Amino acid sequence: MHVLESTEMYRLFALLLFSTLAFAQAKAPGPKPATPATKPPSAQSGKPAAPPATSTDGLPAEKNQVALTAAVITIDGVCGGKIPAKPTPGCQTVVTRAEFERLADALDPRMPAQRRQQLADAYSRMLVMTDAAEQRGLDKSPEAQEVLRFMRMQTLMQLLLRDLQKEATNVPAAEVEKYYNEHPEKFEEAALLRLFIPKTPPGGEKGADDKTLQAEAEKIRAAAVSGGDFEKLEKQAYDDLGLKTPPPTSAGMQRRENLPASQAKVFDLQPGKVSEVLDEAGGLYIFKIESKKKVPLPEATAEINRTLESERMKAAVEKLTSNVKTVLSEEYFGATPASGGPAVPGMPARRPGGPGTPPSGAPATHPPSPAQPPGR
Repeated sequence: MHVLESTEMYRLFALLLFSTLAFAQAKAPGPKPATPATKPPSAQSGKPAAPPATSTDGLPAEKNQVALTAAVITIDGVCGGKIPAKPTPGCQTVVTRAEFERLADALDPRMPAQRRQQLADAYSRMLVMTDAAEQRGLDKSPEAQEVLRFMRMQTLMQLLLRDLQKEATNVPAAEVEKYYNEHPEKFEEAALLRLFIPKTPPGGEKGADDKTLQAEAEKIRAAAVSGGDFEKLEKQAYDDLGLKTPPPTSAGMQRRENLPASQAKVFDLQPGKVSEVLDEAGGLYIFKIESKKKVPLPEATAEINRTLESERMKAAVEKLTSNVKTVLSEEYFGATPASGGPAVPGMPARRPGGPGTPPSGAPATHPPSPAQPPGR
């Protein structure tokens, strides 16, 4: 038997959140039929139309000039959501702007224009298929009832998470300032110079032994401490070792968290100081702090808001699930996959060595570029 703790439950909830919309779209009740509206006149000018401006949801700005009672979807051949047994003249189902936006906003208030257009385009097929299924009595089958029960659970969960997310975004300014003052190290930036000597040559040349590499690194570090130019020192080291194409020495503005833990200690140096030689798996590193600054609170506010929103959302979900433990029968389900916890319908399983994962033990040919500071 194995147990899902609250952290795994949170991951399960988070994954289900992203897989829910498709189910919600299939289940959501359609807009009610309305009286057809007159179609807008076609453009009379033969001149090429300028690219339309867009509104905040990505739709053309002109959509705001469309009356809420105007037809935005007209489906010929379907009468009031039903397919007639014989072709019926004038048989139409019309969806107004107000009805369509009520549906789209219920599914996703931030649904982009392309998704809204896809939803509108699929609506007629959904009506036809729904009516055909009901004519066969499929809506009353045990399978349909079970699927609808599960989809109802997913939809309610999605709406709850949406509410929790909305509450989480309401971060008080005092809480933002408190976080800023309590985590000064997160908002310190430094302009870094970096010397790098690879243990495995990038061009396939024969590499030097560890003793030779260490001696070369100590030599150029001493020159750096004396004020030597980093670009020239990097080239000198590569020439001495018979290596080609030295990498740039400027690492730009960085945060402590952008560096590996073994290198982050260079932030303890004062501007103008040079680090010791840092022996890493891929090569030898030497850093110099050119300058330091603290990101002002106004510039850090958006970043802090995102961090606190995430923490508040996670805390809200864990508050609901902290006492919940799910026990699965290993005899029935088998052992829990070691690659990432419980499987979720509709979500790809994580696997070691997936896209973007470097091969284990692969040598570093150039120093990895530190990530840019969040929100920059």
